[in-house]
Amino acid sequence: VSKAGYAIDHCQFIVEKLKPELEFYEKILGAKVLKKAPHVAQIEVGKHVFILSEPEGLLMDRDVIVQKEANKFYPGIDHIGFLYKDAAAMNDAYQKAVNAGYRGLMKPTPMLYYDKPTPYTFGILFSPEGFQVEFEIESGGRYGPRTLYQ
Repeated sequence: VSKAGYAIDHCQFIVEKLKPELEFYEKILGAKVLKKAPHVAQIEVGKHVFILSEPEGLLMDRDVIVQKEANKFYPGIDHIGFLYKDAAAMNDAYQKAVNAGYRGLMKPTPMLYYDKPTPYTFGILFSPEGFQVEFEIESGGRYGPRTLYQ
């Protein structure tokens, strides 16, 4: 809990099919299942809690859920990024996912900004339902949350 008296409790993703999404997070990101019910799974990835829910798990009618097209960006949250301590671990995780048949959008690549190197390298995979998952490192040594410049 922060000084403000609150903290992020969890992130929730509504998925069409729970099983393939859950397998992706378990196999590729080492997710630990904390709780599981017929249409819902609570998982922990990197000490953060995520909830994967089919609409029925939230007592929602599937007909009111907008289907996402995997090859289009949408306003709002369009990806989740996982920051690794070193390039080898990041590259291994990315390659493990590709070898397991998950679709990559971009292999881990050093980023340029106006043709100049940045400290960032990242790759992007799609989860089974097309959610973008970013694997990244920062060569400057940061592997925790960013802090504000003051």
